[in-house]
Amino acid sequence: MNGALSWSGREVVTREADRITGAEMIALFQGLAARHPQAETIGVVLDNATYNRAASVREWLAAEGCRIKLFYLPPYAPNLNLIERLWWFFTKKTLWNTHYPTLADFKTAIRDFFSHQEQWKAEITSLITNRFHFIEA
Repeated sequence: MNGALSWSGREVVTREADRITGAEMIALFQGLAARHPQAETIGVVLDNATYNRAASVREWLAAEGCRIKLFYLPPYAPNLNLIERLWWFFTKKTLWNTHYPTLADFKTAIRDFFSHQEQWKAEITSLITNRFHFIEA
């Protein structure tokens, strides 16, 4: 399932792998760089998963001419990680109480969710916002 989908007028680059590793992350970054050859810098926001901080990834990023710049979210801050909100919504709409008899059916359901995003626009817009509540001690 490598390729790209459109999400609210923005391109979402996808990759499929048996296991996420530093090498898979590098392949994702190479795909992003190839899709945006004119970009001077390509910013990527990531969580703190070990594969995102692997030595091989750091080495690749340090190479001369690398245009990828990583921005790590603070640890234990799911409220800042908008992808967590989208992931929750996606699983609610696509996976909860649903059985897919085959892997192909499962993949189709995933693609259908992202291909028909307009039907979810209002709900997603309310989840994916920059409005945060701060609690003072």
